[in-house]
Amino acid sequence: MDALGGNQQHIGEEDKENTDEVVVLEEEDISEGLHACLRSLNGRIFADRNFSTGTMQGAMTTIWGRPEGLQVVDKGKNQFHFFFDKDTDVARVERGSPWLFKNFILHVVRWKEDPMEGKNAISTFPIWVQIWGLPEQFKTIEVGRKLGRKIGSVIDVGLYEVRGKETRIIKAKVEMEEDKRLRDSMKITGPNQKLIEVGLRYERLGTFCTYCTLLGHDSKHCQQLLDDTASDSVRKEAIGEWVKADQVGRRIESKSNTDSSYARAPGSSTPKPRKKPAPSWLLENFADLNIKGDKEQVRKTTNPNLMTEEEENSFLADALKAPTDTITSDIL
Repeated sequence: MDALGGNQQHIGEEDKENTDEVVVLEEEDISEGLHACLRSLNGRIFADRNFSTGTMQGAMTTIWGRPEGLQVVDKGKNQFHFFFDKDTDVARVERGSPWLFKNFILHVVRWKEDPMEGKNAISTFPIWVQIWGLPEQFKTIEVGRKLGRKIGSVIDVGLYEVRGKETRIIKAKVEMEEDKRLRDSMKITGPNQKLIEVGLRYERLGTFCTYCTLLGHDSKHCQQLLDDTASDSVRKEAIGEWVKADQVGRRIESKSNTDSSYARAPGSSTPKPRKKPAPSWLLENFADLNIKGDKEQVRKTTNPNLMTEEEENSFLADALKAPTDTITSDIL
């Protein structure tokens, strides 16, 4: 029995040793996988219903313009990993985010190397929020930034020209949490202590619930509405479909929008590049050509029978090539 017991103890220690053994991976072991991940995006669909890999593969191939080598890996809970063959496709798709997939928000971000896979999970998405009804003196970048912070982390703020009775509005691009409830208005007060209510509109909002004001489902599939119906405590809808913006407007670039107090945060849209000016040598050549052209025009205007400088040079060249007797006979 002692021998048997001793043997059992020996086996147990050996198993423990094997369990604690760590396998070290070198750079060359993971280089191929790392290279593939560097051309990939992590994505999240903000929807209460789940979508399969096959559905995502077919739909996003079409929506993203058939990028080469697109492969989709399901990470669970509507989190997906998208692999591409070309870096240009990765940049293009990332730049266009968030996308709408079956009217649900799909946000993608660049893959980041992290041993904790959970840190690649997406729980926020960027969205433009329009602020309507502000008095003209309140339509400033700082006001937009302050109101935007009540919705999410501010990425960008701008003044925009729009159609309608109100021709200028402030817009704030914010990073919004997935469980943040939508609101259709906000109350503010100025230095005169007068209370003002402003309206909020969201661009590319996708499916949301007008009853519980959360993303990912509509009121027909709202669990809170079903629970309130069962307890006979149904209240009126909190917001309406009109919180979806019907226009995006045109950005107004002014001095106040481009000073040091207005700096785009990381992740904001990149301004259009300025055109490269013509080099000085090219401008000098153009100027020289214009001067020669003007001189030639004066010559012809003064005496139309005069040969041009080019004609004179051609004549002299032919004369030098011709035999002497020929030149003499032509002169005589």
